[in-house]
Amino acid sequence: MLTDGETLPFDVRATARVFPANRYRLLVIRFWSANERVFRADGTPEQYVPNRSATVDTVRLAKAAGGAVFAESRLGKAAAAARRFLGQGPKRRLGDERQPMSLAPWLLGAALAPLGMLLWRRPL
Repeated sequence: MLTDGETLPFDVRATARVFPANRYRLLVIRFWSANERVFRADGTPEQYVPNRSATVDTVRLAKAAGGAVFAESRLGKAAAAARRFLGQGPKRRLGDERQPMSLAPWLLGAALAPLGMLLWRRPL
């Protein structure tokens, strides 16, 4: 989940039951700054004040769902956690890499063939 973490209070236990830890891992990356502002279409700032403590329910949900929370400055750690969550699965080849083939000569030949037949059959 990519979030600023600011949300209205919600029932963490009920939400966590929807995502049981034995089936899901919730990886939360919080993009947040105390200097954030929300601006109206005319460019004037709204009466918004970032709320540092609003993340509490998001953190509790991530932990209840067997997950983890990372700040945007810790993306490397978040990527490592994602690799741990995903684990190692079976690997199989899905297909072969193909070499590009130019179709222009074939299209030109197909276009010129009828013209060549007309010229060949016409007596001069």
